[in-house]
Amino acid sequence: MNAVLNPLNVKQLSIEVIDTYDNSRPLIEEYTQQGSPVLSWGSDEDIYSQFMISKLVFNMLVPDVDDAHFFHLFTGDERRYKVKIFTNDPITLTKELIWQGFMLPDIYKEPYKNGCFFVEFTVVDGIQSLKDRVLNQWWYFNRIPMHKVFAMLLKETGLEQNIIVAPSIIPDNLSYIWTDINVPLHHYFDEDDGYKDVFTILEDLLKANGFTLYSFRGYWFITGISRKSEMINYGCYEFDPDGTFVQKVDVINNVVWPMKATDPIISVASPFKRVIVDFKLLQSKQLFSDTVVKAPIETTSFISDFESGLPESKGFAFTRPFTNPYLDRDFSTDFSETFWTGQVKPWLKHESGLDYFVSEPTTWVEADEIYFFAGFRAAYELHGVATEEMALHNYYECPEYPSVEAGVKYKFRFVLDFVDLWTESFSDQSLKQGLYDSMAPFQLFIDENEFISKRPSFTNNSYKYDYQVTPLTSLVTRVKFSLDYEFTAPVSGKLKFRLLAPINNGLGIDVFDYRMIKELSCEIVKDAKNDKLTAIRDINYTTQRKLEVDFISTNSEAIKNNFGVDRLVNPDYVQSVDFEDGAVNAYGTNAFFVMSGNPLYKHLFLKAFEVSEDDFEKIVFNNLRSNFFVETAGGVSKYIRSWYVRKEADDTCKMAYLTSYDQGVMLPDGYDKEYEIQIGDNLNYVFFDYGTENLAARSSWKIYNFINTDNHRKFNETLAKLYHFSRPRPIFVIDTEYKKMVWPNEIMAMNYKDQVRNFIHPTVKVNLAKGVTKVLAVEAIFESVNDISYE
Repeated sequence: MNAVLNPLNVKQLSIEVIDTYDNSRPLIEEYTQQGSPVLSWGSDEDIYSQFMISKLVFNMLVPDVDDAHFFHLFTGDERRYKVKIFTNDPITLTKELIWQGFMLPDIYKEPYKNGCFFVEFTVVDGIQSLKDRVLNQWWYFNRIPMHKVFAMLLKETGLEQNIIVAPSIIPDNLSYIWTDINVPLHHYFDEDDGYKDVFTILEDLLKANGFTLYSFRGYWFITGISRKSEMINYGCYEFDPDGTFVQKVDVINNVVWPMKATDPIISVASPFKRVIVDFKLLQSKQLFSDTVVKAPIETTSFISDFESGLPESKGFAFTRPFTNPYLDRDFSTDFSETFWTGQVKPWLKHESGLDYFVSEPTTWVEADEIYFFAGFRAAYELHGVATEEMALHNYYECPEYPSVEAGVKYKFRFVLDFVDLWTESFSDQSLKQGLYDSMAPFQLFIDENEFISKRPSFTNNSYKYDYQVTPLTSLVTRVKFSLDYEFTAPVSGKLKFRLLAPINNGLGIDVFDYRMIKELSCEIVKDAKNDKLTAIRDINYTTQRKLEVDFISTNSEAIKNNFGVDRLVNPDYVQSVDFEDGAVNAYGTNAFFVMSGNPLYKHLFLKAFEVSEDDFEKIVFNNLRSNFFVETAGGVSKYIRSWYVRKEADDTCKMAYLTSYDQGVMLPDGYDKEYEIQIGDNLNYVFFDYGTENLAARSSWKIYNFINTDNHRKFNETLAKLYHFSRPRPIFVIDTEYKKMVWPNEIMAMNYKDQVRNFIHPTVKVNLAKGVTKVLAVEAIFESVNDISYE
């Protein structure tokens, strides 16, 4: 059985001003002017507004000509003085909260005169202050349950209030409820523009869901358009200020018949002929990230032992301080930002007396590209023969799995450098005939279905590489294999790329240097545009409503601003990392970096620690490196974004961050020195795990608790219906003042045109001293219509 929130019963009123910093102040009773305290909600003549922003305006008496009598309230601190309005029961001596807010701290005005006078104050609910606030940075890189997002955003007002949600749009699926909707926040961060403010995110979410937000009775009420006309909001969700579910609650919206104090002005609003829903689709044209084949350090190289210059891999992330004449750059490293993985990893080595490849670590990986060997026999001599069967079990797999959508055309580009040793040259004719294509074999999958491949026995292998041959010496040749290929995705799913071992059986090439991926991209041929939907009714009226909405819900994961629908499988989404297991600064003292082309050595200090393999794979392959923060021993939270990761040859997993560096060291974009973690601090990361999402659940939506044969609609169609159903016919709008206190969730009833009509209030202005309320009231209707068509 649900809890019940009964209507407010107002008897006597009191206003309390509370110093939240100093509890030692004595209780002082002040006087206010008759007719002064006015509590108001809303400023828009529209029931579709996202906010009914509330404020209290009141004054207090200065009885003794005391200059700056209330100047102590002028603090500049918007969270210091909290003001609460209570209704008091003189019989039971109990009180109930009507409203609360914070006093504006930077406005103070009083007359300079003799005698008594009043000083006016304004108290607000904090919504407007959200324009100057951002969330903690680690939240922006996550997909978070919607109720948790609302809690995070509203907490920034400073009002720790429970949240009551009466949703209008919910998944049309028996397996999911409103609390299973999750919200991506990634697109609210930009490297150039930084983090979007809290107000913008909140406004976007409310608008996309047809919600209105207001503060009343110590709660944040988030109410859908379809729920405003209900006399009882059954089955509302109540959450605590942290977004934890408390209970289901039925909210009783009192129906009042107030006596009018002034003659009402009545106007008529037409039904909508058209509702235009314009969704801003934020879709990456490029499916793989720009850094999918690049490491984060592009202009520095590590020297592991400055004294001797030894090439052993002593450093955390960078090794081999020498110039390789076969590379485009004058350094190489063993660090891979994207951490490609494989069936056998690192690459392959041919052991003496064996006719197959086995796994052996290699210390050679180029910094700016994924740099693969086929195994090695000596310093520069790499040896081995692989068949197609062997190659299918020995591969590297890209750690990014972007989504593709059935029927969409994409352009795939793959470029690979191949350096051959001890072979005088490749035959141009042989290259053009594709005889050496098997030295650069790859596979493309959608989910587990291979649909494009450059392995010899694949059915459709007709596309050809382009070649660029560069003789490096009389014995060494570099061939650049490149492929540009357009395809239409046959089905929707996850795109997976694998680079196979070189299939060189029968080619006479069994000794070669390296292969290096230079480019890997897959882009949408046609740019994504806004998804505009027009819902048209077959009526004679001409009024139209245009909605510009920043969220949608489709089964395409390529769209960044997509609502997801799935249940969180890890309620403990803030997880800790044990960084004390091992020396924190194990790699700090010997970390020397040299600028490319610069003979002067520069210092760059990393602090590293070991993490478990489970944590490492979760962090790397779910791209969680932007989700870390430290809770210091002093109770302060600090963001750490610039993480370097490495998996050693013995499978030891390490993470490190930059603590300091010399002037002149160039860092990659998004990397900088970080707060130095101390013993006693807690290192945490955020991971919202939904398992494998059922993308089909995003395709069908309905209006909450509303029986209608036109369900199973897309999200944008359901939102358009919400507006049409709220104005199915001409409705009446009243501007008047009543001799009664009317509250924002109450429904006002009156007789008009031989019919009892109910009204809801986008604007309410209550004079607490006179007991009268000025309202703008809109007729409360929500009825289905069956004449909507969609374009």
